Amino acid sequence: MKVSNSRLSKIETQWSLVRRANTIEPGATMAQTELFELYSPAVKRYLLASLGNRESADEVFQEFALRIVRGDFRNADFEKGRFRNMLKTSLYRLMVDFHRRKQKQRKLGTADQIDFIAAEEDADSGCDAFTLAWRQTMLDQAWRRLEQLQIESSKPYYTILRARVDHPEMTTKQLHEHLHESQPIAIPAEGSFRVYLHRARRRFAKLLTEQVAISIEEPTPDNIEAELIDLGLHVFCRP
Repeated sequence: MKVSNSRLSKIETQWSLVRRANTIEPGATMAQTELFELYSPAVKRYLLASLGNRESADEVFQEFALRIVRGDFRNADFEKGRFRNMLKTSLYRLMVDFHRRKQKQRKLGTADQIDFIAAEEDADSGCDAFTLAWRQTMLDQAWRRLEQLQIESSKPYYTILRARVDHPEMTTKQLHEHLHESQPIAIPAEGSFRVYLHRARRRFAKLLTEQVAISIEEPTPDNIEAELIDLGLHVFCRP
Protein backbone atom coordinates (compact mmCIF):
# COMPACT_ATOMS: atom_id res chain seq x y z
CA MET A 1 0.00 0.00 0.00
CA LYS A 2 1.60 3.22 -1.19
CA VAL A 3 0.83 6.71 0.05
CA SER A 4 0.54 9.28 -2.73
CA ASN A 5 3.12 12.06 -2.92
CA SER A 6 0.40 14.68 -2.42
CA ARG A 7 -0.71 12.89 0.73
CA LEU A 8 2.88 12.57 1.98
CA SER A 9 3.39 16.31 1.71
CA LYS A 10 0.52 16.86 4.16
CA ILE A 11 1.75 14.41 6.80
CA GLU A 12 3.27 15.93 9.90
CA THR A 13 6.03 13.62 11.16
CA GLN A 14 6.54 12.99 14.84
CA TRP A 15 9.84 14.88 14.62
CA SER A 16 7.77 17.93 13.67
CA LEU A 17 5.51 17.27 16.62
CA VAL A 18 8.52 16.93 18.92
CA ARG A 19 9.84 20.26 17.67
CA ARG A 20 6.55 21.98 18.45
CA ALA A 21 6.29 20.28 21.85
CA ASN A 22 9.72 21.57 22.86
CA THR A 23 9.21 25.27 22.21
CA ILE A 24 7.66 28.11 24.16
CA GLU A 25 5.45 28.99 21.22
CA PRO A 26 1.64 28.83 21.39
CA GLY A 27 0.55 25.27 20.70
CA ALA A 28 3.45 23.62 22.52
CA THR A 29 1.18 22.27 25.25
CA MET A 30 -1.21 20.85 22.66
CA ALA A 31 1.71 19.17 20.88
CA GLN A 32 2.88 17.65 24.17
CA THR A 33 -0.61 16.29 24.81
CA GLU A 34 -0.75 14.82 21.32
CA LEU A 35 2.59 13.08 21.83
CA PHE A 36 1.35 11.55 25.08
CA GLU A 37 -1.88 10.33 23.52
CA LEU A 38 -0.14 8.82 20.51
CA TYR A 39 2.75 7.05 22.14
CA SER A 40 2.11 6.54 25.84
CA PRO A 41 0.65 3.04 25.11
CA ALA A 42 3.88 1.94 23.39
CA VAL A 43 6.04 3.51 26.10
CA LYS A 44 4.06 1.88 28.90
CA ARG A 45 4.11 -1.54 27.21
CA TYR A 46 7.87 -1.33 26.72
CA LEU A 47 8.61 -0.21 30.26
CA LEU A 48 6.41 -2.90 31.79
CA ALA A 49 7.92 -5.62 29.60
CA SER A 50 11.45 -4.41 30.34
CA LEU A 51 11.16 -3.77 34.07
CA GLY A 52 8.69 -6.54 34.83
CA ASN A 53 7.06 -4.44 37.54
CA ARG A 54 4.14 -2.04 37.11
CA GLU A 55 5.22 0.26 39.93
CA SER A 56 8.71 0.59 38.46
CA ALA A 57 7.30 1.10 34.96
CA ASP A 58 5.00 3.85 36.24
CA GLU A 59 7.90 5.59 37.98
CA VAL A 60 10.03 5.65 34.82
CA PHE A 61 7.05 6.72 32.71
CA GLN A 62 6.46 9.69 35.00
CA GLU A 63 10.09 10.73 34.57
CA PHE A 64 9.72 10.45 30.80
CA ALA A 65 6.55 12.56 30.88
CA LEU A 66 8.28 15.18 33.01
CA ARG A 67 11.13 15.45 30.51
CA ILE A 68 8.72 16.09 27.65
CA VAL A 69 6.95 18.81 29.65
CA ARG A 70 10.30 20.41 30.54
CA GLY A 71 11.33 20.43 26.88
CA ASP A 72 14.33 18.16 27.41
CA PHE A 73 14.13 16.86 23.83
CA ARG A 74 14.68 20.25 22.22
CA ASN A 75 18.27 19.26 21.40
CA ALA A 76 17.38 15.88 19.91
CA ASP A 77 19.15 15.12 16.63
CA PHE A 78 16.41 15.28 14.01
CA GLU A 79 18.83 14.18 11.29
CA LYS A 80 19.10 10.62 12.59
CA GLY A 81 15.81 9.50 11.12
CA ARG A 82 13.26 7.34 12.86
CA PHE A 83 11.38 8.83 15.77
CA ARG A 84 11.00 5.46 17.46
CA ASN A 85 14.79 5.01 17.59
CA MET A 86 15.18 8.28 19.47
CA LEU A 87 12.31 7.36 21.76
CA LYS A 88 13.71 3.91 22.48
CA THR A 89 17.16 5.31 23.27
CA SER A 90 15.66 7.89 25.62
CA LEU A 91 13.63 5.28 27.46
CA TYR A 92 16.58 2.92 27.70
CA ARG A 93 18.69 5.63 29.33
CA LEU A 94 15.89 6.42 31.76
CA MET A 95 15.71 2.75 32.74
CA VAL A 96 19.48 2.61 33.23
CA ASP A 97 19.29 5.66 35.50
CA PHE A 98 16.37 4.12 37.37
CA HIS A 99 18.25 0.85 37.83
CA ARG A 100 21.30 2.68 39.17
CA ARG A 101 19.16 4.58 41.67
CA LYS A 102 17.59 1.36 42.88
CA GLN A 103 20.98 -0.32 43.19
CA LYS A 104 22.19 2.58 45.31
CA GLN A 105 19.07 2.37 47.46
CA ARG A 106 19.54 -1.38 47.92
CA LYS A 107 23.06 -0.80 49.18
CA LEU A 108 21.52 1.53 51.74
CA GLY A 109 18.84 -1.02 52.52
CA THR A 110 15.97 1.14 51.25
CA ALA A 111 14.72 -0.69 48.15
CA ASP A 112 13.54 -4.12 47.09
CA GLN A 113 15.28 -6.10 44.36
CA ILE A 114 14.34 -4.87 40.87
CA ASP A 115 14.96 -7.01 37.79
CA PHE A 116 16.06 -5.06 34.72
CA ILE A 117 15.05 -7.34 31.87
CA ALA A 118 15.97 -4.97 29.04
CA ALA A 119 19.56 -4.28 30.10
CA GLU A 120 21.14 -6.45 27.42
CA GLU A 121 18.44 -6.61 24.75
CA ASP A 122 19.55 -6.95 21.15
CA ALA A 123 18.58 -3.72 19.41
CA ASP A 124 19.14 -5.26 15.97
CA SER A 125 16.94 -8.31 16.46
CA GLY A 126 13.75 -6.60 15.28
CA CYS A 127 11.90 -8.49 18.02
CA ASP A 128 12.92 -6.59 21.14
CA ALA A 129 10.35 -5.34 23.62
CA PHE A 130 10.21 -1.81 22.26
CA THR A 131 9.76 -2.88 18.64
CA LEU A 132 6.88 -5.15 19.66
CA ALA A 133 5.29 -2.38 21.74
CA TRP A 134 5.69 0.13 18.91
CA ARG A 135 4.26 -2.33 16.38
CA GLN A 136 1.18 -2.91 18.52
CA THR A 137 0.68 0.82 18.98
CA MET A 138 0.75 1.37 15.20
CA LEU A 139 -1.91 -1.34 14.82
CA ASP A 140 -4.05 0.02 17.66
CA GLN A 141 -4.01 3.51 16.18
CA ALA A 142 -4.96 2.21 12.73
CA TRP A 143 -7.87 0.29 14.27
CA ARG A 144 -9.04 3.39 16.13
CA ARG A 145 -8.93 5.45 12.96
CA LEU A 146 -10.89 2.77 11.07
CA GLU A 147 -13.49 2.77 13.83
CA GLN A 148 -13.73 6.56 13.57
CA LEU A 149 -14.13 6.25 9.80
CA GLN A 150 -17.04 3.87 10.38
CA ILE A 151 -18.69 6.39 12.71
CA GLU A 152 -18.25 9.23 10.22
CA SER A 153 -19.29 7.31 7.11
CA SER A 154 -21.93 4.96 8.62
CA LYS A 155 -20.25 2.15 6.70
CA PRO A 156 -19.37 -0.90 8.85
CA TYR A 157 -15.73 -1.24 7.80
CA TYR A 158 -14.41 -1.60 11.35
CA THR A 159 -17.09 -4.08 12.43
CA ILE A 160 -16.61 -6.31 9.40
CA LEU A 161 -12.80 -6.34 9.45
CA ARG A 162 -12.64 -6.74 13.24
CA ALA A 163 -14.94 -9.75 12.99
CA ARG A 164 -12.82 -11.22 10.19
CA VAL A 165 -9.71 -10.95 12.39
CA ASP A 166 -11.46 -12.31 15.48
CA HIS A 167 -13.05 -15.25 13.63
CA PRO A 168 -10.52 -16.54 11.08
CA GLU A 169 -12.10 -19.98 11.23
CA MET A 170 -15.37 -18.77 9.68
CA THR A 171 -16.13 -18.76 5.99
CA THR A 172 -17.27 -15.45 4.51
CA LYS A 173 -20.84 -16.74 4.45
CA GLN A 174 -20.64 -17.78 8.12
CA LEU A 175 -19.11 -14.44 9.06
CA HIS A 176 -21.92 -12.57 7.31
CA GLU A 177 -24.55 -14.64 9.13
CA HIS A 178 -22.77 -14.11 12.45
CA LEU A 179 -22.67 -10.33 12.05
CA HIS A 180 -26.21 -10.13 10.71
CA GLU A 181 -27.47 -11.91 13.84
CA SER A 182 -25.22 -10.27 16.44
CA GLN A 183 -24.68 -6.65 15.38
CA PRO A 184 -27.15 -3.81 16.02
CA ILE A 185 -25.83 -1.87 13.01
CA ALA A 186 -26.86 -2.50 9.41
CA ILE A 187 -24.76 -5.18 7.72
CA PRO A 188 -24.61 -5.26 3.90
CA ALA A 189 -26.48 -7.98 2.07
CA GLU A 190 -24.53 -11.15 1.43
CA GLY A 191 -23.90 -10.21 -2.18
CA SER A 192 -22.16 -6.96 -1.16
CA PHE A 193 -20.43 -8.33 1.92
CA ARG A 194 -17.24 -9.47 0.17
CA VAL A 195 -16.90 -6.05 -1.46
CA TYR A 196 -17.18 -4.34 1.92
CA LEU A 197 -14.63 -6.70 3.42
CA HIS A 198 -12.20 -5.96 0.60
CA ARG A 199 -12.70 -2.22 1.01
CA ALA A 200 -12.25 -2.49 4.78
CA ARG A 201 -8.89 -4.24 4.28
CA ARG A 202 -7.74 -1.57 1.86
CA ARG A 203 -8.77 1.24 4.17
CA PHE A 204 -7.04 -0.36 7.13
CA ALA A 205 -3.86 -0.79 5.08
CA LYS A 206 -4.00 2.87 4.04
CA LEU A 207 -4.52 4.06 7.62
CA LEU A 208 -1.71 1.85 8.92
CA THR A 209 0.66 3.07 6.20
CA GLU A 210 -0.16 6.68 7.02
CA GLN A 211 0.37 6.04 10.74
CA VAL A 212 3.83 4.62 10.07
CA ALA A 213 4.61 7.53 7.74
CA ILE A 214 3.97 9.94 10.60
CA SER A 215 6.72 8.32 12.68
CA ILE A 216 9.63 8.85 10.27
CA GLU A 217 11.30 12.12 9.34
CA GLU A 218 11.38 11.54 5.58
CA PRO A 219 8.20 9.61 4.73
CA THR A 220 9.08 8.71 1.15
CA PRO A 221 7.40 5.61 -0.28
CA ASP A 222 10.65 3.64 -0.01
CA ASN A 223 11.27 4.70 3.59
CA ILE A 224 7.71 3.88 4.57
CA GLU A 225 7.94 0.44 2.98
CA ALA A 226 11.24 -0.24 4.76
CA GLU A 227 9.71 0.75 8.11
CA LEU A 228 6.66 -1.43 7.51
CA ILE A 229 8.93 -4.39 6.79
CA ASP A 230 11.13 -3.64 9.79
CA LEU A 231 8.09 -3.64 12.08
CA GLY A 232 6.55 -6.72 10.47
CA LEU A 233 3.52 -4.69 9.38
CA HIS A 234 3.90 -5.09 5.62
CA VAL A 235 1.71 -8.22 5.71
CA PHE A 236 -1.25 -5.96 6.54
CA CYS A 237 -0.60 -3.68 3.57
CA ARG A 238 -0.44 -6.09 0.66
CA PRO A 239 -2.79 -5.35 -2.25
